[in-house]
Amino acid sequence: MDSFCEVLHPDTLVPVPAGEGGVLCATPVVGNAATPFLRWLSGDVVRMEFGCDCAEASSPRLVHAGRTAGFFKLRGINVNHTELEERLYQVPSLRDFRVTLTPDDRLVVEVEAAERAAPAVVDATGAMIRDPFELHAEVVPVERGTIAKAVEDQIKAQRFVNQRPT
Repeated sequence: MDSFCEVLHPDTLVPVPAGEGGVLCATPVVGNAATPFLRWLSGDVVRMEFGCDCAEASSPRLVHAGRTAGFFKLRGINVNHTELEERLYQVPSLRDFRVTLTPDDRLVVEVEAAERAAPAVVDATGAMIRDPFELHAEVVPVERGTIAKAVEDQIKAQRFVNQRPT
């Protein structure tokens, strides 16, 4: 199956100029096999380059630069941001959260809830992480509005923060 590949801005999904980084989008254009997608955002951060020193110098090539699909690895366990977020929003009375991986490999989850519900939210949040992921999280209740205030100047609110050195 042949595909048309584009490099798109991750927020606007508008094509970026050659050489600029963006998210890879593949669109199947030819083939007799059914595909489960019309356009697919791979989650890979790439840039398109032209003019390499090879037999295919006239063809563009994609250079991989990272991933946009959020996940982190802690103590050998891969945790998908979306999966964790979906589980956390199942916690009754949870209003907001922020997950931080500290430089010393601790998993800290700040949670906002109504004052009366805070102890139950703390317990339920810890269980929502412990049971499927087999990780211990330090769950910290914070005042309502604390997390929103911390992320208000960000274009896309970062609910997952990795403070570990790369």
